[in-house]
Amino acid sequence: MAFGGIDLSSAHFMQRHGPDQLGTDPAIFELYARREETRREHAREIVAELGLCPVRAGDYRLFIAAAAHTAAATEKGGPIVQAIIEKLKDEGTLVPGAELLERLALAGRAAARRHAYRDLIQGLGKVSLDALDQLIVGRAGDRTLLGWIAEAPEGAKLKNLKAAIVRLEVLRGAGILDERRKSIHANRYGIIAKEARILHAREMLRLSTERRHATLTAFVIERQAAITDLALDMFSKLIGSARRKAEISRKERLLKEPRSSPASRSVTCSSGKR
Repeated sequence: MAFGGIDLSSAHFMQRHGPDQLGTDPAIFELYARREETRREHAREIVAELGLCPVRAGDYRLFIAAAAHTAAATEKGGPIVQAIIEKLKDEGTLVPGAELLERLALAGRAAARRHAYRDLIQGLGKVSLDALDQLIVGRAGDRTLLGWIAEAPEGAKLKNLKAAIVRLEVLRGAGILDERRKSIHANRYGIIAKEARILHAREMLRLSTERRHATLTAFVIERQAAITDLALDMFSKLIGSARRKAEISRKERLLKEPRSSPASRSVTCSSGKR
């Protein structure tokens, strides 16, 4: 509402001219604004007007599930918190303080991780699980099988090709196919695979059983693909090297063979005509 270019609804106008009209001390308005009761009373009135309800402990699971659904594809806190806020709006619930929001988001992210670990290893039999555990307790010389496989030699040599094949045989003993990565969201699988690349055997032993098996599953999938590509590349280079050596050897033999003179070729032709 405005009068003569003055906004009569503004807080500044009310604070300046209200006391004169009401015959009260202007300081009362400031004291009223500072009262804790004022904030609570106004908040209750707003909540009642909008038909909202506060967050109840019994609703936590609902909002954690919303957070977990979003966290299946990301580790970032922003999208997870936003998913909780959207669910609060849908349920007509007041948005709680930052501390509770953070707790709900962290719980949702933890739930998403657990679900991903469980889904990635779902259906693996005892033989496969034992083979996974063997990667961190079994030894190849002075290293664990995990470290031995991770450090596959890369030079295009026959002994390195044999070493790559031996490592592939160990990995395939777990019976884990590449398609298993598709059992969870690609982003979540990428996070687990990243852990598998950087964690050592000793660190994996400290993980929970589901997390350890899921991380080792990603390790097997990634290393199978990487070492297969490495072995094929080595084989291609070795074949090319052998072909070049054979060609050089053939040319050297041709150079060493005595060449016949024109006169001898003429005699040979004449004797042939007889």
